Amino acid sequence: MRKLAYCAGGFSAAIFLAHFLLPGHWALPAALAAVVLALAALLLPGAPRRRVMLALLSAAIGFGWYAAASAARLTPAEAVPDELQTLAGRVTEYPAAYEHSCGLTVLLTSPDVPHCRARLYVSDTEAAALRPGDEITAEVKLRPSTQRYGAETDAYISKGIYLIGNIKEGSLVHTGVWAHSRLYWPKTVAHALKVSAQAAFPADVLPFAQALMLGDKTALYAQDLDIPLSTTGIMHTVAVSGLHLAFLLGFLRLFTGNRRTTAIIGLPLMIVFTVMAGGSPSVLRAAFMTALVLFAPLLGRENDPPTSLLTALAVLLAANPFAAGSVSLQLSFASMAGLFCVSGALHRALSARLLPAGAKLPRLRRNVRAFFAATTASSVGAMVFTVPLTALHFGNIS
Repeated sequence: MRKLAYCAGGFSAAIFLAHFLLPGHWALPAALAAVVLALAALLLPGAPRRRVMLALLSAAIGFGWYAAASAARLTPAEAVPDELQTLAGRVTEYPAAYEHSCGLTVLLTSPDVPHCRARLYVSDTEAAALRPGDEITAEVKLRPSTQRYGAETDAYISKGIYLIGNIKEGSLVHTGVWAHSRLYWPKTVAHALKVSAQAAFPADVLPFAQALMLGDKTALYAQDLDIPLSTTGIMHTVAVSGLHLAFLLGFLRLFTGNRRTTAIIGLPLMIVFTVMAGGSPSVLRAAFMTALVLFAPLLGRENDPPTSLLTALAVLLAANPFAAGSVSLQLSFASMAGLFCVSGALHRALSARLLPAGAKLPRLRRNVRAFFAATTASSVGAMVFTVPLTALHFGNIS
C-alpha cells in the first residue's frame, strides 16, 4: 500500500508546486527535470531508490497533468471574447437566490465557446424555477473566472468553474430538458430535503440544519452567520465531512451485521450522499478515504491511513488540478494530516504520563484522564497544520 502513497504524494506535491510556485510555462520543464532526477535516482541503493523513483516519476506526471489542464481549460476560457453573444447551456445545479438576482451553474454547450462550467447571474425572476437538466439559451457576456474585482482568485476554478457571465435581462429562454436529466436525481432528493427542512425547522435553526444535513450554507451566508462562526473558529462544525459518513455507515452496519455487506451496500449509498451534499472538498476527502477503508477488506488488504489520505488528495487533484487553490481542501487535508502525524504520538505521551502502567487509579479519575488525553491529542493534531493556514488565508486566528 505504501507504494501507492509515494505515487500519490509525488503527484500531489507536483500539482501544488505548479499551482503556487511555478509560472504556467514552467510546468513542462519541471516535468522533464523530475524525469532526469528519477533517472539519477538509479544510483541510490535498494529500497530508497524505488521510493524516490516512484515519487519523482509521479511528480513528472503531476507537472505534465497540470500543464495539460491549463492548456485545455484555462487558455480557452481566457480567449473568450469580451462581448455579448447568444449561448446555449444546461443547468447543473439548483439556482442560488440572491437579493436581486439568481446564480446559475451552467454547462456551456455552444460550439463557439469552451465546453465547460460557467457561473451566470441573471435578474429575471423566472430563473428561480429552473432545475438541473434544464436547457437554456441566453445573451451572455462572459469573462474568465480567474479574475474577481480586478484581483486573481482561485475561488471558481477550484470548483471547476472557468467562466463567469451576466445574462442580458429578458434574454433567458428555457428551451427544453436534457434527455438524461434523471442523472441529476441526487440533487433533486437534496432539494426535496431542503424544502422539507424549511417546513420542519424554525427560522433560527434552519440555516444550521441545512448546513449540517446537506452541506448547504446558503442560508448561513444570507444571514451573515458565517462571520461569528469563522471568528470563533468553529465554522468546521457545519461542514459535511467524515462524521456524517461515519453516522451513515454506522447506521447501515446495525442492519447488515458485517463489514463486507456494509461495504457492498455502503459504497453506492455513500456516492449518492456525496453528490447530495454538494461534493465539497471535505466530503469528497472523507468519501475517498472511507471508500478505501471499505475496499481494503474486500480486496484482502489492510487500510493504511497515510495511503488513504494521499490517494484521496491525488484523485481530487487529478479530477481538477486547480482544486489545489481551494482553502476548504487545504484545511480538510491539513487537519487529517495533523491527526495522523501528531495525535497518535501525543496521545501515547499523555497516556504514559497520566495513566502510567501499573498505577492503581479510581475508575472516575482514570476515565477523566483518558478523556483529557484523547481530546487534547486530537484537538492539537487537528490544529497543528490548520492554524498556520488559517492565519495565512484569513489574516487572523481564533
